Amino acid sequence: MSESEQREQHLRFSAKLHGPQVFQRALRAASQELDKLIQQRQRIDRQIMNLQATVDSLVKLCAEDGIDLPIEYRKLANIGKAVSSPGLTDAVRAVMKERGTRMRPADIIDALKVRGVALENFSNPAVRVHTTLRRLLEAGEIARTPKGEPVRFWWVGPLSKALKLESRPRFGPNPNAIANMSDEQLAGLSGLRKKA
Repeated sequence: MSESEQREQHLRFSAKLHGPQVFQRALRAASQELDKLIQQRQRIDRQIMNLQATVDSLVKLCAEDGIDLPIEYRKLANIGKAVSSPGLTDAVRAVMKERGTRMRPADIIDALKVRGVALENFSNPAVRVHTTLRRLLEAGEIARTPKGEPVRFWWVGPLSKALKLESRPRFGPNPNAIANMSDEQLAGLSGLRKKA
C-alpha cells in the first residue's frame, strides 16, 4: 500500500471515529502548512539568488584583476555562459522571483543584463524576452496586468497555477474557500456529497 493510500485509509478511519469534519480540519491544517513551507521556499530562493549574484560578481572581479581562482569557484559562477532559450526562461523566472514586484518588460531585460545574461547572443533580445514572458504567462507561472492598463508582469509560480486549476468550478465549492469556512458551514458540505 502506498503512502498516499495509507494516509487516505487513516483519514477514513478517523472520520468514522470523529465524524466527517476530520476531513475539513485536516485540509485546513495541510493547506496552512503548505502555505508556510511555500513562503519558506520563496525566502530561500531569494537568498540563493542573492548569493548567486554575489558569487557571479566576485568571480568577475577576480577575473578582471587577474586572480586565478580554483575551478570549483568558477563553476559556481554564471559569468560568460551563452544563454539559450531554456536558460533564458530560467533567468527570467529567477529575475521575477527575486524582484517579487510588477515589472515592465524593459525592467526585466535590464535585470537580465545585470545578472550577466548574454542577451547580445540573440538577434532580437526584446522579442526573445517577450516570447518567454508569453510562454510563462500561458503556463500560469506569471501574471499580467489586464488589457488596457500599462503592461506589467509578476511572478505567481506553479503553485498558484495549481490552485487556480483547483478553484475552477467542477464538483462543488471552491477549495480555496473551504479553509475559511466555520465548522457549521463545513458540516453542511458533507450533505452536498450525499445529494450528488
